[in-house]
Amino acid sequence: FDLRGGLSQESLHESRPGPDVREDPHGDLFEYDARATLFPSGVISANVFALKQDRRQPRMFLPSLERRRERYGAELIYSDRILPMRLSFEDASEDLLSLGRSSNDDERRHDRRLEYEATWQPSEHHRLHLDYEYDDPREEYSGGTTRFDTVRNYFTLNHVLQFGEDHKSRLDTVARVQDESGDLARDVSEFAPQVRLQ
Repeated sequence: FDLRGGLSQESLHESRPGPDVREDPHGDLFEYDARATLFPSGVISANVFALKQDRRQPRMFLPSLERRRERYGAELIYSDRILPMRLSFEDASEDLLSLGRSSNDDERRHDRRLEYEATWQPSEHHRLHLDYEYDDPREEYSGGTTRFDTVRNYFTLNHVLQFGEDHKSRLDTVARVQDESGDLARDVSEFAPQVRLQ
């Protein structure tokens, strides 16, 4: 468990025609980072973490920004020679909030992600790897009030087979599908086998 705090002070002066401008903005920082591992030497192990940062970003002759960042997550790992697997979940958010009256500088990001991966390896010359990712980002950009939501499902399949004399020849196959919905959605599909003979 890590804990940190800090404070900064600045003095700004601008000389120009008419009245000069002076400001003394300050910045502060508070954050913690907590991590734990459960059953590290077992067949099934788990990792959990929590991270929070709260800081002020001073800007020259503009209202300061409050930056808040949080990340929480957990990971479950199954250790096996033939079929190892990993399942993870993460929730992350980051906000930039203006301390002035105008909210045009506000910026927000929130992302929830679930990921699963498994590798089937019956022998040292044959391997099949599956990776699935679910992503739900929500974003508001500085200068606007529109929120962009996009949900993504992403599948990747990698297959490797070594064959022939001394297993020097190889067949590699990659298949991936990306299916998105919502704002700024983009769909992608690919199937690419490759044979190398030696």
